[in-house]
Amino acid sequence: MKKLMTIFLAVLAVSAHAQRKGVYTDLLLDKLQFTDAQNAPLQADKLEVGRITKVHFKVANINMDNEVPMGTCKLKLTLGTSSFLTTDLQGNDAPLANYFRWTQSTDPFNQVIITGELIRNLPAAFTGEAVFSIMPSKEGQSTITGHFLVTNHKNPLFILSDLDASNNIIVSDYSNLQPLSTKFNDFKAIARSCNLDLNWQVSDENKLTGFVIETAPDGINFTPLKTIPANGTRNYSLRLENITGGHLDIRIKAEAQTGQFVYSAPVAVNNICTGRFEIALYPNPVTGDVTELKLVAKEGIFNGKYNIRLLDSDGKEISRKDMQFVNQDQVKYPIGFLTGGSYQLSVTGEDGVTRNLRFVKQ
Repeated sequence: MKKLMTIFLAVLAVSAHAQRKGVYTDLLLDKLQFTDAQNAPLQADKLEVGRITKVHFKVANINMDNEVPMGTCKLKLTLGTSSFLTTDLQGNDAPLANYFRWTQSTDPFNQVIITGELIRNLPAAFTGEAVFSIMPSKEGQSTITGHFLVTNHKNPLFILSDLDASNNIIVSDYSNLQPLSTKFNDFKAIARSCNLDLNWQVSDENKLTGFVIETAPDGINFTPLKTIPANGTRNYSLRLENITGGHLDIRIKAEAQTGQFVYSAPVAVNNICTGRFEIALYPNPVTGDVTELKLVAKEGIFNGKYNIRLLDSDGKEISRKDMQFVNQDQVKYPIGFLTGGSYQLSVTGEDGVTRNLRFVKQ
């Protein structure tokens, strides 16, 4: 009886093996590219050490008829010796997680290897994008390679064959550079009628070739307006003339000879070429123990530095203050306890225009 059972099992095994079917498909890897964390394109020879970089590539089954059976292939990506993986392979950011289960390992050369095992049939005519976040770890050159491998390791029913094995490999050399040490210590943009006066300083410009002034009406969609060369002084002044629109956001892009760049923080400027700026003060007359005045912008807005002086009826200065406001439609100025009589508040903005406001203290 035991002998008969052994023969029966052997026959079943042979029968199961005989039932394995051949499947033909065409696996594809393509279009490897690098971007920054916001998906802006990066040059492969100018990645920066310590800055998150994304690796994108196309994964496809370009056979129009046959699925790729689960358990028949693996996808491998080798990061080279100058980067490490930052994507959580079990997290929400794991790419194509509906089809691949990812693991990470290292080879004897300390290269990170990412392996994706196909856990669900890959549909015919499938196209998807795999995106991994990596961190360039040291200066120098290395290579990223990807392979879509037919392994037939975990599917007893099918034997997969790739019709064209030449299109399931991607290779990209990359170079890591140390990040620029340039920092913007100070950047100011001041509206003077329809002109803008820009002033900025940088901490280090040994590698810089120039600066690009970029503007945006909304703080998001910046476009280049003007380019000037670096002059080695670290201190820069520039006047932009005939600017219209009332409001503008401005930033400066410092460019290096290596192709790298760094941005200043954006600065918002208001009251550009908007015509009159009218203000009024309240209360007027001043009664009782009121010790401060309210200045209200009837047209325009308070934005920037102002010199405000309190004068008596003979023009003698009682007090003076330099004050700075950011997009305020009303501000306060302390006058203290005044005796009865006529007074004047003289307000001078960064545009050099002085507005005189008279009031009475009862």
